[in-house]
Amino acid sequence: MALLLITSCSQHNTSSEKKPVEPIFWPSKPARPMIQYVGSFSNAADLKISRSLWRRFVDFFAGEKSTSLVKPMAIVKDKEGVIYVADPGARGIHRFDPVNQSYALIIRKNNRPLLSPIGLVLDDQSNLIISDSKLAKLYKVNKGEIIANEFITKATFKQPTGMVAGGNNDFYVTDTSEHKILNLNFNGELIKEFGQRGTGNGEFNYPTMIHFNKDQLLVSDTLNFRIQKLDAQGKFLAKFGEQGDATGYQSRSKGIATDMNQNIYVVDGLFHTVQIFENTGNFLLNFGEQGQAPGQFWLPVGIYIDNQQTIYVTDTYNQRIQMFRFLGAKL
Repeated sequence: MALLLITSCSQHNTSSEKKPVEPIFWPSKPARPMIQYVGSFSNAADLKISRSLWRRFVDFFAGEKSTSLVKPMAIVKDKEGVIYVADPGARGIHRFDPVNQSYALIIRKNNRPLLSPIGLVLDDQSNLIISDSKLAKLYKVNKGEIIANEFITKATFKQPTGMVAGGNNDFYVTDTSEHKILNLNFNGELIKEFGQRGTGNGEFNYPTMIHFNKDQLLVSDTLNFRIQKLDAQGKFLAKFGEQGDATGYQSRSKGIATDMNQNIYVVDGLFHTVQIFENTGNFLLNFGEQGQAPGQFWLPVGIYIDNQQTIYVTDTYNQRIQMFRFLGAKL
């Protein structure tokens, strides 16, 4: 009987397989393409991470644990190809390892969930730091482990959200409701903090996500409807953007990243799109619109660009990660 159950559970199910999508490019032809749609994933199976025969047998009796994204907010990938997705809806961090064919949902010890994981950052040894905006704390997951322990630091937070690694064994954390940014090293020591609420240069109004590139810190100054550029010490350098309802303007800027040409990508949740700007702040183009089809978004939040120029966007309310590729073209 058990053998029959195992055989039944191991049969390949093709009903959920995704149909091939015709190539999608931005800008559309006849212009030279700059961005190409690659694909999407919503669970471990989409990344071809399959449960072992024994795992299927256990799941049959104990109940299968879902690997699906619920409300993905942020994504990072380590040097070995392990993908981490912060998911407040799942109350944990999805750990997808396509190379070693494994999946885990990272939570706190004693089976306690993370309440609102928002930001992710990796140190040089691929240890993961997580920001939890409701618990008002940071957590650390050592490489290869699946338990989040409190990150020990004397720094205090009210609503930690976006995070990014700096260039000197350090990282930055946005404290959204405190309208400031904290700079810590990976040992937990507070190096500096800067910012206050306001509309002036170097001031913020509910900042969210941040990105560090070539000694410059890019901040989504969300309710000031702009992107600010600061140096590594937090000194104001430049800004671009203003409130509006057309491309090139901003409504709810969230995730931010840069490609190999130093173009700046800004996810705008209420526009349901990703806008691309030159490093000077001049608008280039946008990709995506509201919808559920490939290349469309529903309240996206996070973005991450890896060394192969693959662009990962957390399509939050479509419960998926969409992948694109920067083709290197200049407009």
